[in-house]
Amino acid sequence: MFILNGRMCEDKGLGSFTCKNTSVVDYNIASPNFLKLVQNFSVLNSSVLFSDIHNPLSLKITCYEKQNDVSHDDEMPEEKIKRWENEQLDTFISNIDRLKVNEILAQLTEMVENTSENSIINKVVEDVCHLLTNAAKSTFGTFTKRRKHTQNIKKLKPWFDSECKEARKKFRSSRRKLKRNHTDDRVNETKKLEKSYKRVMDKSIRKHRKKIRHKIENLKSINPKEYWKILNGGKRGNNPCVPINILFDYFKNLNLGNSEDEEIVLENQTNVKDLNVTLNSPITEEEIEKSLRKLKNNKSSGDDMIVNEYLKHSFSVMSQVFVKLFNIIFDSGTIP
Repeated sequence: MFILNGRMCEDKGLGSFTCKNTSVVDYNIASPNFLKLVQNFSVLNSSVLFSDIHNPLSLKITCYEKQNDVSHDDEMPEEKIKRWENEQLDTFISNIDRLKVNEILAQLTEMVENTSENSIINKVVEDVCHLLTNAAKSTFGTFTKRRKHTQNIKKLKPWFDSECKEARKKFRSSRRKLKRNHTDDRVNETKKLEKSYKRVMDKSIRKHRKKIRHKIENLKSINPKEYWKILNGGKRGNNPCVPINILFDYFKNLNLGNSEDEEIVLENQTNVKDLNVTLNSPITEEEIEKSLRKLKNNKSSGDDMIVNEYLKHSFSVMSQVFVKLFNIIFDSGTIP
């Protein structure tokens, strides 16, 4: 790892202080590969708006963007499957392609005999997903949903009034002029406007807090229930009353050996072999069916558009597929 301070770009040479103009306690650290991306590094002047005694660090890096990979998914309508309907359960089961199920079973049988690769398992999982979603599309139908364009609008604080906006406008204007024409007079003017902007904000915050306090005081007589709800909102539950001597004895004996615990450990070690047999035995059809029953209905799907109802109600047709697939994943350690 490499420290950039004093070695890179504008800060090369002696380097600038980062705290009270007396010491360097703030660093940028980079790996050898990351150094190739660094365009500029510098220590900026301290700001009363964003820091107390530390100087902000400025790092400019190169980002490469592949033009061919730019997608316009936000502009394209998105296909969605309509909600599950229990009345069409039999139709959903009949729409599952039995030929495709047999093809997947043949693939899984071949994978059991040969060493499974991650890409092959992923392909089988994709085929299972497409099998269930195609049956759902044929049964319930689809609809197109156009994605909404959401603008990233920054919400202003409740205390940020017109005076704050005006002070910010003057400060930003002076800062832009300073970038174009860096003179001592311009630097002093920018610092002066920055301090003025900070004073205006502090004044506005105090004014807002006073207004809130006055509102709460009036709420005490007008709506006592809401008043105490606000006051008691941040209180924690009561701590258990445990005598100090019990806590002392507990922590004193915490790391001491216990013969009873040792006997329990020795007794459990005799059953390790049986425990391993139980844990490493193949996943059974009954285990999968029991787990499927625990899945909750009316839950949203992930990116694969598979909802819990598809898995639960397709088990009568897909049971062998699930058993073989889960055991291959379990034995090979390859997670799709």
